Amino acid sequence: MLTDNLGKIKSLIQDIGRTIENCVHLNLERQTKQAMLDGIYAQFGEIKKSSDNNIKLIESLHGMLMDMSKLLEEIRLKSFNRPKLLTSDNTFIWSINFLTLRNSGQPMQSEPVHTSQSGYRLCLGCDITTDERNEKHVSISFTILLGEFDAILSWPVPFSITLSILDLTLAKKHITCSIPTKSKALTFQRPISSANPPFRVEKICPVDTLSKTGSNYVQDGFMFIEACIDFTADSRHEIPDVGLKKTAYDPMKTDVPFNMLVN
Repeated sequence: MLTDNLGKIKSLIQDIGRTIENCVHLNLERQTKQAMLDGIYAQFGEIKKSSDNNIKLIESLHGMLMDMSKLLEEIRLKSFNRPKLLTSDNTFIWSINFLTLRNSGQPMQSEPVHTSQSGYRLCLGCDITTDERNEKHVSISFTILLGEFDAILSWPVPFSITLSILDLTLAKKHITCSIPTKSKALTFQRPISSANPPFRVEKICPVDTLSKTGSNYVQDGFMFIEACIDFTADSRHEIPDVGLKKTAYDPMKTDVPFNMLVN
């Protein structure tokens, strides 16, 4: 019986040894897994830190993009709001869709233009009139607009103005009207409202002349009106009473009765 008990005790001791050995292995495996988990937690912490930094970077970049967009919009608006100026040769050329003008019969007006950054503000106009013989003519006009710098400018406008319908061929036989300013004309006085009464050049050219095929003055459906201001001379001291000079659509006619020009 003692032998049997010793055998059982020995077997139990072996089982306990195996159990202890298993526990040691399990503990080592737990430590290994814990080390892996600690590594994963550390990596997660680094990823979270990097992610937080990336989020801050993205937010910063988004703010910069918003600022740039705002700046670009301000630049765009300034570009649109910047006044249109005369060219270096003191001219302004206005393109008109002649077909639209002829077919609609509605008056057209150009965008405002400034003679300089702090100069006169003006615009051109164009419309079609019908005379007593039911013949249609193109009329053009010149208007002084209320400007920001009117207080420092000379009034009435002292400079000669030339309006032309441009000949688009090499012949350059422009239809031209020279308008010396007149001190008594309200057109050239300092504006007290948004715009002065326009100075109109009536019947400067028959519509038929511009409508005919191959017209020198219309190309691809467009005609061009040019305004040129002569800043080299003061016209107030050389104003004729009648007979403003005009080169008509008929090259043989160089003088036009004063009553064709209305202000």
